[in-house]
Amino acid sequence: MSNRFVRKSHFRHVFGKGSKKEQTYYDLKISCNGDGQHIAASDKYIIYATSGGGGPCAVIPYGKGGRYGLGTSKLNIHTSKTSDFAFSPFKSNLVATGAEDCMVGVTLLPEDPTKFSGEPESSSTLEGHQKKVDFVQWHPVANGILGTLAHDGYAKVWDVEESKEVLEMDFGSAGTCFEWNTNGSLCTSALGNKSSIIWDPRSPKPAYKWKTQFSNGKNIFHDNIDLFGVGGSKMGCHEYHLYDLKKLSEPVTEFEVDDNAGMMLTYYDPDTKMLYIGSKGGSQVKYWELTKKGQM
Repeated sequence: MSNRFVRKSHFRHVFGKGSKKEQTYYDLKISCNGDGQHIAASDKYIIYATSGGGGPCAVIPYGKGGRYGLGTSKLNIHTSKTSDFAFSPFKSNLVATGAEDCMVGVTLLPEDPTKFSGEPESSSTLEGHQKKVDFVQWHPVANGILGTLAHDGYAKVWDVEESKEVLEMDFGSAGTCFEWNTNGSLCTSALGNKSSIIWDPRSPKPAYKWKTQFSNGKNIFHDNIDLFGVGGSKMGCHEYHLYDLKKLSEPVTEFEVDDNAGMMLTYYDPDTKMLYIGSKGGSQVKYWELTKKGQM
């Protein structure tokens, strides 16, 4: 009888378990600049912003646990704090960085992570933003295409191989996230004016723009279940709403996450349809399994 009332799930009784000591990274001196995720990884490297002159990023080998401190090898190609970073989905030792110096950096690290001591194989900077660069995101299916969003609300698409700008989009306000959908046909941002925008890069105007009333919002394309997620702070607590892109007038599902005051941090795993939500300053990470019907 219980199967009639409780949806079947492989994750109902899953719980988090800490890594073993030899698989844990200790004493990471992370500087939390900007509204990004503050740390990024590929199958070769882990990168995060740290303190020091210019905009240094600590770079450590992935899979090599242990204690890391101030002596960690650093990548320093910016003149001001680094706010976001992302590894290419096509080349795991190619990393893009955005910083408060209005520059976008593209760096090729050694194929062997143990050989990195601060000097990259090559690096270049992309100029064009007039305010600090808040977010960098590689295009998910087009090799060498990079999207960036600056604090003045202008997003740019770059051809990294040619080191040139190929598209500019005016979002109208500073964003608190920047994401591509699965096939790269749409990009989105939650804006500082409590609205969200979805843009087709092939069009000169936004595809969708609507008020969500979220401050410090985070948007996610849940393409494999045909939904779109918007989360953020509203009325003193964190909420998350799921929308059908064909009807954005009201959410399919909405739920309260917690009453934490810090910025919401989100991660969606499309393979398992699991949504993970935490927040700055919070001590918990909550997770939900999503379905096409918007059920949690």
